[in-house]
Amino acid sequence: MHFLLPSDGSDAALKAFQHAVALAGKLNEPSQFTLLVVHDDSGLRMVKGFVGKGEVNAYLKEMADKELAKSLKWAAKAGITPKTLFKTGHVGETILAVIDKQKPDLVVMGNKGRSGLADILIGSVAQRVSSKSTVPVLLVPAGDA
Repeated sequence: MHFLLPSDGSDAALKAFQHAVALAGKLNEPSQFTLLVVHDDSGLRMVKGFVGKGEVNAYLKEMADKELAKSLKWAAKAGITPKTLFKTGHVGETILAVIDKQKPDLVVMGNKGRSGLADILIGSVAQRVSSKSTVPVLLVPAGDA
């Protein structure tokens, strides 16, 4: 079974990963885990003209590596080697594009999204992904990881 795990480095994302691993342990088949980090680079497009696209992408990749550190450390202790994937673009739409391309069996992500006015106006990433995904999405409640 292939699990796609969108991650922002938060405790909610780690909890979703842990939940996916627990679920995989109950299955009687091999499982594959892909940790996906997406950074919205739309606010940095102007900066790319001054410092270069490569520098901006390297910075965003470095941030993604830091965000995944906690999940990768936990995975190593659990004896799991997940695949990692880094993308830039609109977060929700990019996750949906990865879903369409990779066709995982299940997407597992934390349900904790943005708060306040932004959540009311445009909705959380979890809500957007779960409502438009072509594969099942499991939203794991936020809480202690």
